Amino acid sequence: GEIRASYVGEIRASYVGEIRASYVGEIRASYVGEGSLDTDGGGVSHPRAKDCSIHGPSYLLGGLVTGRRVCWANRYAEGGDRLDAAAEKVEGLVEALWAQHKADNARAAAAIREVLALACSCGAGEEAERSSNTFALHQFTGRAPVVWFELLVAFLIAENGQDAVMRLNPFLDADEAQSVLDLTAAALLVVNRVGALAYALGNAQDLLKLLRQLQAGEGDSGALHSGMVLKAESTAGALACTHHYIKASEEEEGALEYDPRFLLFEFTCNIMLRFPQVRLVHKFYDAFMGGGSMCHQLIMGAGKTTVVAPLLALLLGDGATCVFQVVPQALLHVSRDVMRERFSSLIVKPVYTFTFDRSDTVTEELYLKLVKAKESRAVVISHPTALKSFMLKFVEIVDQLDAYSIRLREDKEGKKKGGMFGFKLPTWAGGKGDGEKLEQIDTEALKQQ
Repeated sequence: GEIRASYVGEIRASYVGEIRASYVGEIRASYVGEGSLDTDGGGVSHPRAKDCSIHGPSYLLGGLVTGRRVCWANRYAEGGDRLDAAAEKVEGLVEALWAQHKADNARAAAAIREVLALACSCGAGEEAERSSNTFALHQFTGRAPVVWFELLVAFLIAENGQDAVMRLNPFLDADEAQSVLDLTAAALLVVNRVGALAYALGNAQDLLKLLRQLQAGEGDSGALHSGMVLKAESTAGALACTHHYIKASEEEEGALEYDPRFLLFEFTCNIMLRFPQVRLVHKFYDAFMGGGSMCHQLIMGAGKTTVVAPLLALLLGDGATCVFQVVPQALLHVSRDVMRERFSSLIVKPVYTFTFDRSDTVTEELYLKLVKAKESRAVVISHPTALKSFMLKFVEIVDQLDAYSIRLREDKEGKKKGGMFGFKLPTWAGGKGDGEKLEQIDTEALKQQ
């Protein structure tokens, strides 16, 4: 979809602003900008700078986190002025984040109210006002559906979201319905930034606490130094995060293109999608749509279970594809719980568990369940042993049918040969010993399986 200037207008400028470039706008430029700290004649570079096009860290982040993992706490101990300056810098960052968080909360509330007002509007003029009052009365008495924000959010990823908005409010035309969806997306960007600001604020407060402890000489200095390194790096990453799935439109100048499924996933899970995660999901999706397959390795904590797998299930579960997630048996329950947590609020998907043993009988009910899972865009969780058993069951049934067909033909010809793989068949598989009659098997049941 696109957030078009013609639909969003002033709202895009006021609500979206610098969200595409950064979650915290000017705060990032102020605290993770182009300043650098020169120590012993050499500049200090921050690891985050390579990923976020930041050419140098600020005084604070440069002093606490470096590419060489050098911490100048000893110098702080010798001269308290630099430590006081660092603490003052972090305190200013905390105040700026608090102010931005408060402003975005008010902005998000105003955006949601405006979206709902537009979704329930009936146009302008005296006749429109009368129609609006009648429509509001019908909503109050239950004769007309009431629109709520979460419903509009769900319409963003619906195939016919614009038509759904028009069915809820017959007074809206196609352009107005699209404006409702565009403004909903703009409001979501602000809401997501509120969550990102809260995360950055928590890291900055923890960093300030560590600095205060170092100033007071409390605790183990080595542990405080290590904690400041990790917490300053987390703070820098939170300040430098961006939306990696939003890009400039190639068809319309000044417009932005985005995949609303990524936006809605961030809103539902209250997370910020990292660039490696977005890139990997796109690679898997493109490989699947191209009829190919793909294998990729991720380290622990990269978001395999909580981000990549649910996002792929959201993108690939289109009603024509049955999505299976195969995990080690020890992780089956954990993966299933994560899937159910991700798809239990705005994005609702059934989550089933597929288990099978070679001794089980394949029934029509099992087939219908899998068809229902595909059509309802569900996620089926399984483990390798179940899938291998299912595959071996198929091979076994095919071999039994093939062997029985061969034995019938050979019995008519008076021959005694082995089955499909050259072995003499046991009696339960349709074989027969010398002088014995060929046993009958339920071929129709095997074919049905």
